[in-house]
Amino acid sequence: MKILFVSHEFTRSGAPIILWRMIERLRILQPDWQISVTGFGDGPLVDEYRRLGIETRPLELDRSRPYHYQGFLEHLDACVPDIVFLNGATLYQEAMLAQWKGHRVIWWVHEGIHVASRDGFPFTSPELEAFLHLAFEYGHHVVFSAQDTRENYAELSPTIGRRSRVIGYGIDIEALQRDLPEHRAQRAARRAELGIGPDHFAFLCVGAIQKRKNQARLVDAFVRLCERLPEEQRTRLHLLLLGGVNPTDPHAQEYQAGIEASIPEALRARIRFLGLQPSAAPYFVLADCHVLVSTNECSPIANLEAMAHGCLCISSKVHGIPEVVAHEERGYLVDPADTSDITSRLEHVCRLAIEAPEELEAIRKRAREFIGVAHTADAMTESFRSLLRDAAKRLPRETRDVPVRSDVNRYLQEELVLRWCFAKGDRDLETHLIRHRVRSLVDPKLLVMSVPHSGLRALLKRVLRRLGLVPILRRLGLVR
Repeated sequence: MKILFVSHEFTRSGAPIILWRMIERLRILQPDWQISVTGFGDGPLVDEYRRLGIETRPLELDRSRPYHYQGFLEHLDACVPDIVFLNGATLYQEAMLAQWKGHRVIWWVHEGIHVASRDGFPFTSPELEAFLHLAFEYGHHVVFSAQDTRENYAELSPTIGRRSRVIGYGIDIEALQRDLPEHRAQRAARRAELGIGPDHFAFLCVGAIQKRKNQARLVDAFVRLCERLPEEQRTRLHLLLLGGVNPTDPHAQEYQAGIEASIPEALRARIRFLGLQPSAAPYFVLADCHVLVSTNECSPIANLEAMAHGCLCISSKVHGIPEVVAHEERGYLVDPADTSDITSRLEHVCRLAIEAPEELEAIRKRAREFIGVAHTADAMTESFRSLLRDAAKRLPRETRDVPVRSDVNRYLQEELVLRWCFAKGDRDLETHLIRHRVRSLVDPKLLVMSVPHSGLRALLKRVLRRLGLVPILRRLGLVR
């Protein structure tokens, strides 16, 4: 079986790193599968894939041009995969193209949304809402990491319910347990390096520096907490922000600079940006509490890793987070838009650490046990392996009816841009493409592509087959 994995980026951020870990395990479990990886842009994971012996090809994407998917379509033609596995909701146009090409499409969606409130992806461009409703009708199988996210996307597409399933993210528990004794042995020394005393309390936030991660509000809440505490208690608190500036966010650098400028001089030594680190594991062990108050998340892997390491969690009550960080059972939930709520919860945890540490330890224990049962890497990988096997059985290669030709690729791109123009209302480009389409339809070899939806194409082929015309058309080279 040939599988082409398509990642929206190759950075060491949540969704790309989760995909890399899964492929690493699939490589061992299914050595007979032919796995290749492609994606847009460059990044450190390109080298990581190649170290695994996996063919990896980064692609350029220039969205300023109408026909910017030529490289992706040519790569599909070169690979001829049985399954195209798309990693991320932002690949909705690739889902349409791959399905039009006749490939079986599995779509792993990580981005959280609230359709009713127009919050989060894909509503960053409201004028494209009609197009996005159409786009999410594609994908033979759609996978979500949380039930809340699945239900929200079901509002975007009426057919997603029957095409989707929930597979939670998985943590490599064996690797964690192997490295944990070393991290614990070095905990005191690492805390001392950061100026954190034995009786101090350290908050940690792991996540790329960007607006949706909401680090600015977290820093504001921490500053307010320090202002309301006596000097003796205030000097024992620390906030560590672990993560690099998101390279795909053009405003991230400015966002971090704004946060740093807002920190009072007296607190600069205790609010520290640690940048991107090779591993977050040592910091989960040295910290007392992990705080992630993102405004938009599906089910952040940082929370799972923190809980698996025995680090208390405070997180946002949005999207799929409450399914993992159950309030007062496996952590605490806050309103990410309410600075006062975040401040009160930070203060509550600090007070419990002094007055009732056993209560916090019970929460940490329940969280560790939950991750060890419900969110293991083995369970996640096995679920995807079963899905891939099932998907391969349901689409015999001989049913594909799209020829491998450059003019067909151009036709598909025009179809995509035309639909986008209809949604956006770009009349000039729309008129140009319609005129070109009329000329293209004169070619009977492209006639089947005038019906872009795979279900309608299949219906057309069944009608032709009943009329006994398919063998004749195939001999004439008009269909495959």
